[in-house]
Amino acid sequence: MRLTLQVALAAGANPLPLSFHPLNAALLLTASLTLRTKIERRRALHHPDRA
Repeated sequence: MRLTLQVALAAGANPLPLSFHPLNAALLLTASLTLRTKIERRRALHHPDRA
């Protein structure tokens, strides 16, 4: 869905939607870093060398 939103923003000729692109990028970055943190924590919990 996010990719579709980015494509729609880039395809439009209206400059107003393009002004929201940095906000969209910040939201995507936050979501990906949150997901990575959750994955790394889960991997650490299930690692065989965990004491």
